[in-house]
Amino acid sequence: MSTSTTYLPDLSYLATLSVFTARFLIYQGKVNNVPGLAGFYHHTEMPLSDGAVWDSVLTLYRMQNARIAQYQPSRSAVVSPYIDSRSDFGGHVTVDQARNAIANIAETAGDVHLSIAVQDGMGTGKGGSFFGSESGNNVDQYAASIVGSGSWGSKYLAPTRDYFWAMAEGIEGTGADLWANLEGMAPATSQNPCDSGSTRGQSTKARLDEQLQQFGNSPVKVISFMWDPYFTCAGTGLPMIDRLKSGSATPIITDSIFNGNGDVLVTGQNLSGGTVQVKWVDDSGTAFDKTVTATNYNPTYGEELGINPLLESVTAKLGSTSLKSGKNYFIDVKNGYGQKNDALYSDRG
Repeated sequence: MSTSTTYLPDLSYLATLSVFTARFLIYQGKVNNVPGLAGFYHHTEMPLSDGAVWDSVLTLYRMQNARIAQYQPSRSAVVSPYIDSRSDFGGHVTVDQARNAIANIAETAGDVHLSIAVQDGMGTGKGGSFFGSESGNNVDQYAASIVGSGSWGSKYLAPTRDYFWAMAEGIEGTGADLWANLEGMAPATSQNPCDSGSTRGQSTKARLDEQLQQFGNSPVKVISFMWDPYFTCAGTGLPMIDRLKSGSATPIITDSIFNGNGDVLVTGQNLSGGTVQVKWVDDSGTAFDKTVTATNYNPTYGEELGINPLLESVTAKLGSTSLKSGKNYFIDVKNGYGQKNDALYSDRG
């Protein structure tokens, strides 16, 4: 690493590191050449910034990917940049910068299949999982411990969702895949400690669901990498792994399409067999709140579209209606298990 800036690579050692990388890959080919070795992880991190200061990291990725293509041509690579959308942080990244940055990272792949697993920032307080309808709401206690008290819209430049939409545009046509890396923890407070030496603590089931919903349908895969202690620690209650198991049937709403004929397509997980509640405002300004049977359940929605294969869909048939432009609408799902989504979902007409 650079002696002047510790989080940047020192490229004066690049030739030496290239030789070391080649030897490492040759060794892996000899002693670890098993089907389970899908590829290699780039451990040097960078934010989703298109600033020139990060060019050295891109140079490092480019060299490492070239060596993978040379010595392990059947293997892929994963890199995990992070969102930092804190308004008051000088190094924050705008949505447009993120769109450019992911294209720059994808360009380093060369002949290697590259998956870009973006850390959402919610677990470290660097990113905000909120919908536009919540922008005026106060941040939760965990985010407040990092950015201070205030609204989501004032403390963060944009919701995580906007970043993933932009990154899906930026990565299109590059050959790389967009993944989401869900930060499986929360900033530590007195309410959620996992151990006294960590600045991160246990999250909540609803908070993790909010993160999943913010990804929308853009990433083809969702992972939560190497944050195991925050899933297994007791914190001030049950370990998160137990909470996830007990809530495994909870509906997750990732996206929706409000069609002109009054049909609302709802996508996500655990959606089948129940009802969909939609609250909306029509063109005349009349507010509606209607609950209908979930129809047209499609368990292979994501697979059919070539997106996340775990995504499914249902349709809420509201009847002849309209959706007023610029107005928020809200969706809740109660599935066949009697479970209801525990994270708010809204969109804008």
